[in-house]
Amino acid sequence: MKQSNDALSIWNKRVARDLELAGAIQRSLFSDVPHFSRRFEMRIAYRTCMDVGGDAFDIISLPDGKHCVYVADVSGHGVAPAMISSLLKATASEMIHRHADEGPAAICNALNAVVRRRIDNPSYFATLFMAVHDPDRLEWCCMNCGHPNPVYVRNGTTVDSSLFSKGGGTPIGFPFGDENPYSKADEVSLKDEGDTFLLLYTDGLTEARHARTGEEFAHRIEAFYEQVVQDPAIPNKAVALLDAMESEDYRLGGDDCTAISIHMLAPHKIVIEQTVPRNIYLVSEIAKQCEVAVAARGISHHTAGLVRLLVMELGANLVEHGGLGEDDSFWLQVRVDGKVCQLVLMDEGAEWDLEEALDYEQNAAHMGERGRGLAITNTISDRIERYRMNDENLTYCTIIDQEEK
Repeated sequence: MKQSNDALSIWNKRVARDLELAGAIQRSLFSDVPHFSRRFEMRIAYRTCMDVGGDAFDIISLPDGKHCVYVADVSGHGVAPAMISSLLKATASEMIHRHADEGPAAICNALNAVVRRRIDNPSYFATLFMAVHDPDRLEWCCMNCGHPNPVYVRNGTTVDSSLFSKGGGTPIGFPFGDENPYSKADEVSLKDEGDTFLLLYTDGLTEARHARTGEEFAHRIEAFYEQVVQDPAIPNKAVALLDAMESEDYRLGGDDCTAISIHMLAPHKIVIEQTVPRNIYLVSEIAKQCEVAVAARGISHHTAGLVRLLVMELGANLVEHGGLGEDDSFWLQVRVDGKVCQLVLMDEGAEWDLEEALDYEQNAAHMGERGRGLAITNTISDRIERYRMNDENLTYCTIIDQEEK
């Protein structure tokens, strides 16, 4: 008996290690790095209830300037749904690139056919919501395959989500019925009107129960999200939503939870948007323009000066240390929303070892312009985020104007 118990204990530990490794690999596939474009930004919150999860999502940039985002939820729990979610992501990526010009219905039909052929088990299928953004038409084309409707907030108020239930309805990989169940008639068009928010999520959120009353979160998700998006100083509204749920004693551990918050930017809140050549004099000039632009929107002269210094330091670091070629440039966007200034910079230079650069800042013997500049930008910003995505460096800074007029 003791030998059997010891063998079982060893086996359990091995399985636990394998699941932990599988979870780490899966989380690397489902990155929560935010996505930015000239028209919108997307923020992600992703939590699994076990080491591995059955949710799938992705944000894909397409060659013609379009973007495709989707979220999916595989039926069941455990290892099998986790493997199917990974298969779903790989297959979806291929089908999106292959059929993007035809729209979400064609993408979902192709995805459905592949999943049905590869998953020979009627217990497993996936609900999915997909949206393709067209920057020329300023429009989202959406398809709902049996998934919870998104939350749509426009002018600070939630819009009736039943508009997303026009058609579709059949989950991806559902083993019965037509192999091509989706049509153009099932697609829903949503205008990108600016300063609006769209929340895609899985039912781990709506099925979360209150610790004391047992009440499900489903009927409160709209009010919670509507409240979260009111604060421009909150960068990741998806994470903020989950945090707000937990602060109100809703338990999220019963199922996988994925939330993708899409903020469609208001053009009138973008005060500067420009491609800046790798030239220190032009960087200095654009920094000055940023100061003038944010001050014209009611930002105090002190904070406007900080914005100028921030742009100057970030730009100088890119010019001197970013690994850009002589003819290269970086993209800059500056927004003002009330008292909140936000700066986004994207460049295709070399990936920086930021930890090493800031370590040098702590050691005077190794102090360099690059380390000093990074330390300055960190001090100026109320919040600064740095990411590497799709061979691009992305820096996102927030400065909140605390000055009283």
